[in-house]
Amino acid sequence: MGMTGAGKSTFISLCTQDRAAVAGHGLLSCTSRVTVHTMTYCNRTIHLIDTPGFDDSGRTDGETLQELAFWLAAAYERNIYISGLIYLHRITDTRLQGSAFRALTAFKKLCGPENYCGIVLATTRWDELTPDQMSLASGRQRELCKKESFWGDIHQGGGKVVALSAARIDAMNIIKHIVSKDRRLTLAFQRQLIDEERPIHKTDAGQLLYDASTEDFRQMQDQLSIAEQDFRNIIDTEHSERREELSNFMSNLSQNMKPFENDLARLKMTAKDLKAVWEENLRKDLEDIRRASEINEERLKSRLNQFQSLPNSGYSDTASVTGMSDEVRQLERERDDLFIIKKQKLAGRHSTTTTTTMSVVGTGLAVGQLVAALACTVM
Repeated sequence: MGMTGAGKSTFISLCTQDRAAVAGHGLLSCTSRVTVHTMTYCNRTIHLIDTPGFDDSGRTDGETLQELAFWLAAAYERNIYISGLIYLHRITDTRLQGSAFRALTAFKKLCGPENYCGIVLATTRWDELTPDQMSLASGRQRELCKKESFWGDIHQGGGKVVALSAARIDAMNIIKHIVSKDRRLTLAFQRQLIDEERPIHKTDAGQLLYDASTEDFRQMQDQLSIAEQDFRNIIDTEHSERREELSNFMSNLSQNMKPFENDLARLKMTAKDLKAVWEENLRKDLEDIRRASEINEERLKSRLNQFQSLPNSGYSDTASVTGMSDEVRQLERERDDLFIIKKQKLAGRHSTTTTTTMSVVGTGLAVGQLVAALACTVM
């Protein structure tokens, strides 16, 4: 798991030595945020799965947990196991509170105490510190490990704590550690979803997010009720500015309440419910990628033809030639990014083997990593 900016993409790039698609968000908007990144280590195939954090922009916590539930349930039903989980945390953050603390708590509940031994807690961004800040940062890491409500319980349960530099060797040491343990972990969230057949909001992790969303929704309902009463009290008065102010407030508040209503509905779904919803989401994602690739191919072909014809037509506008050349390069970058996006989409890969165990190392929200086996050929 890692909050936005914790270094998940950097960690993956260090391990795989591959660049990530940088233009993906501008090219299309996919429902699924789970991506797979494959590498080899000591003649073993390692799948790094990047999953969204609970603070992911553009989606709610309920939607994030719903996607994780889909992939985890599908993997567990196929006897596919996870080898390790990585939790990334910015050492530059002076406090752990609010959404960061809730995300950490949700992560613990997803894993279950019995799996703490398979977790690596890694602090990042040490390279951004000045020499006089290093001592304070080291103190913050010790404090994280001492408090049970932070990292203390994971550390005592066998979890490994490391300071992750910007050098590849540190990232690879984490891979080495997880591979050497050769674990096959079953998360508490998986058992509760499948074996105990609980709906998401009745799992330990789901209950945490469901309670938080319910409380936020109730507070907004109270605010709306008060605003509606105030509006009724002045509806027949001459306070037109106040009426307009209240009307706008109620309209905005109603809009803000919709995501919470959707969250509460999502969190009541079972693993069976999730399957139909997310299979359709993934189908749409792949179709969007296909269409975007076709449009890019057509535009690139057209611009290349125009560009290649310029010398023969006596065209001498240097600025126009430079502009068209830049556009061609941009389209080529978009083409490459679309290829990367499709390659990293779990639904875009097809398994050709019935092997049911593989070495999967987690990043991002960490619990989605074992889904790689659903889409990758095991080597």
